[in-house]
Amino acid sequence: MDDTEALGPFPSWANAKRDYGAVGDGVADDTAALQKALDDLGWKKPVLFLPEGRYKITRSLKLNGSPTSGGFWLGGVGLVGESADLTQIVWAGPAGDPMLVQNGGFNTRYSRITWDGKGTAGYGVAHWWNAKAGIQFDGSPEHTDEVFRDMKIGIMAGRLGTNYGQLNSEGQVRRVRFVNNTLAGVNTGSWNALNWWVWDSRFTDCGNGISNIFTVSDTGPDSGAGGIHVYRSLFERSKVADVHIANTSFFSVHQNVSVGSKRFFQGDGM
Repeated sequence: MDDTEALGPFPSWANAKRDYGAVGDGVADDTAALQKALDDLGWKKPVLFLPEGRYKITRSLKLNGSPTSGGFWLGGVGLVGESADLTQIVWAGPAGDPMLVQNGGFNTRYSRITWDGKGTAGYGVAHWWNAKAGIQFDGSPEHTDEVFRDMKIGIMAGRLGTNYGQLNSEGQVRRVRFVNNTLAGVNTGSWNALNWWVWDSRFTDCGNGISNIFTVSDTGPDSGAGGIHVYRSLFERSKVADVHIANTSFFSVHQNVSVGSKRFFQGDGM
C-alpha cells in the first residue's frame, strides 16, 4: 500500500457485521449475510467493509454486475477488509466450487482480504460473464493487498461453459500473494481475457504462477487463452512453471525473480 491510497472505512461504506449481522468467528455460517450485502452494493452503497474476522461461507458468493434488473452494472463497487492478516473469508462449501463469482460489471475492487480455500475450493475469485442471462460484461477489476491460498486457482478470468462470453479483460493485480494454488495463481481462460496486469506480487508453492492454460467448458477439456503481463514479482518453488502459456496472446514479463521453481517459462503448443 502507498501513502496516496485512501484506506477507509468511510461513512458511505456498508459494514458486514454492523449492517448485515455477519459474525466472523470462523464457526457461524456467514454466507447469507455476505450475499445480502453483496446484493445491496451499488451507487448508494459502493463498498462492503469486512471488519476483522474469519467469515465462513458454505456456497459460492455472487456479485452480479450484469443484471437484467438489480445489480450494480456500471460504476465500480468494492469488497474491502481491514487487512489480509485480520480479515479472512474461509471456504466450507463443495469441493471445486468458486468462493466468489463476479458476473459482469466494471471497475470492481477487491482489497485487504485473505481467501482461504481450505484445500477444496476450485477458485478464489472467478470473473465470469453470463452472456445469455445478463447485459454487461465485466472489465477493469482490481485486486490489491490480498492473499489467495490453498485452492486450485486464485484469480480466474474467462468463461464458465457455453453460456458465458469470452471477455473479462483489463484486470489489475497489485501486491497480492498466492500460496499453494495447485493449478495457478492467476489464470486467463478465454480469448478476450486480455491485458491482465500483475505487479509486485508473490507466488509461493503454486502449480503455475501465471497461466492461460485452464478454462471451464461444457464440451470437454478445452485449452484456455488470454494474455497477462507480470512485473516485479517473486516466484518461489512453482511446481510446473512460473509463467505457463499455451494459446499465445500478448504477454510481457519484466523484472521478476524466480527461486527454486521447476522452470521459469513454459510454452505449449495449441
